Amino acid sequence: MFGQDVQSHVDLSVSGAQSAISAETEPVVRERRTRKIRRFLSVVSLISLLGWVTPPLSKSRRVKVRNADVDWDQFDPESYIAVNYRRVRDDDRQIVNLIGDHFAQAGLKFRPGVKGNSRGVGDSERPAASTVVAVDVGCGANLYPALSMLPFAHKVHLIERGAANVAWLKQQRLKFDHNWLDFWSILRGGRPDYERVRSPRTMFRQKAEVRQGNLFDLPVDTYDLGTMFFVAESMSTEYEEFSGAMTKFIGSLHPGAPFAVAFMEDSHGYEVDGIQFPAFGVGKDEITLALADIATLDDVARVTYGNGEQLRADHHAMLVAMGRRC
Repeated sequence: MFGQDVQSHVDLSVSGAQSAISAETEPVVRERRTRKIRRFLSVVSLISLLGWVTPPLSKSRRVKVRNADVDWDQFDPESYIAVNYRRVRDDDRQIVNLIGDHFAQAGLKFRPGVKGNSRGVGDSERPAASTVVAVDVGCGANLYPALSMLPFAHKVHLIERGAANVAWLKQQRLKFDHNWLDFWSILRGGRPDYERVRSPRTMFRQKAEVRQGNLFDLPVDTYDLGTMFFVAESMSTEYEEFSGAMTKFIGSLHPGAPFAVAFMEDSHGYEVDGIQFPAFGVGKDEITLALADIATLDDVARVTYGNGEQLRADHHAMLVAMGRRC
C-alpha cells in the first residue's frame, strides 16, 4: 500500500508540475520547477532503494509485537539448547554461582509462625521443606534455575507456555540429560544444601511438576521462592508487557519470598532455528523501575561473556536481579 501511494503521489506531482511548466514561458521559472521535480524524484528513488518496508524484528525497535502475537509452539527446544546449554559457558557459570549463593544464603526466612524443618535449622521463621513450593516461570529449555531451588522445596512447579517446550520438560523430568549434571556440579561447589543431595536426577523427578500455562495467569501469593529466566524481556517489544510480566511473577510469590530473575541486556529480538522472536531492550534502570514498588532488591548483577563465547554479535551481557518480594 505504501509503495502504491508513493507512486500515485509521484504521478500526480509530476503531472501537475509539468502542466505548470508548460504554462510558464520564462526559462528561469521552467528550470527552477524542473529542479524541484528532480529533487522530489531523487527522494522517492532513495526511499525505494533503501526499502521502506518492515525491517527484520531483531534489527528494529519500531515494530510492535506483543506476547499474544507470537506462536510460542514454534519454539524449538533442541535448537535452543544446542546454542545455549549443551555445555557450561563462562556466563552460565557466573549466573549459576550467583543464584546458588542467593538461595543458599536466603535461609527461606519468610513465613513467620512456621516451625523449623527436619534438618534442625532451629529458626522459627524457616518453613518446613514439606510446605515449600517453588516456581520457575517460562522455563523453556533451561533447567538450571529449577535445579537451583531443588534443595529448598518440596515441589517445584515448571510453568511453560510453548507445547514443544512442555513436551521436552516432561521428558527431562524422567531423567534429565547429562549436560545438566555439569550445571549441578557448579551449584554443589562449597554449598552444603546442594552437596547433601545424593541424586539430583532423582530429586528432580520427585519434585518437579510440569504445568502448561501463561505467566499472566499465575496465581497470587502462592509460591515460597521463584525464578524467571530470560522471559519478561524476551516475549514482547513493549515495556508495558515487560513490566506486567514482572508484576505477575513477583505477585505469585508470598511476601518475603526470595527470587532470581535473569535478562538479556538490551536485546531487541532473537532467532531460534530460523524463527524470529521479539524482545524488549532492558538495562538496570528498567529492571529497577519495574521492581521498585513490589520487591526489595539485593543486587542486579551484570554478567559478561567469556572470550570468544558471545552468543550474538550485537549482544554483550546478561543481568541477574536477586531479592525478595515486599
